[in-house]
Amino acid sequence: IWPNLEMRLSKADAYYDPVCQLYFADKNSANDAFADTDSGGYALSTEIYFMAAFDAAANLALLIDPDKHKRYEKKAKALRKEIQKRYWNSKHGIFTAGPVGSCAYENGYWETCGQEAAIWSRFGIADDSQRDQILNVLECTIMTDFGIPLMP
Repeated sequence: IWPNLEMRLSKADAYYDPVCQLYFADKNSANDAFADTDSGGYALSTEIYFMAAFDAAANLALLIDPDKHKRYEKKAKALRKEIQKRYWNSKHGIFTAGPVGSCAYENGYWETCGQEAAIWSRFGIADDSQRDQILNVLECTIMTDFGIPLMP
């Protein structure tokens, strides 16, 4: 498993943009057949999934190689920090589909999969206050009896 995992994670490096400190992924997980033009090429859900993959690799590396553990843990922490910094939009009270500077950020557009992943405590993106704001905003705008609809 480990060699396969490392090979796949090494492919992620090709998508890393050192200027933005994010992973270029213009297709979010709710709209994976088409580019999300509002996100500016950096979809929230995909960033969270890359971060979660690095977290998982760091945990697995604890059993294999302490240096690799530190490397993947560092990548996960750095990406989590960038997600929190670049996607949280306090004006709209949500994590937007795209980072600061994108149309999605400026207009407060949200992405269902990214928004849901951001409030799941296991990913450590939203703090308690942000989670409350998000749920309040969503409840006031689009929440149904069955949860958040896939497409607003």
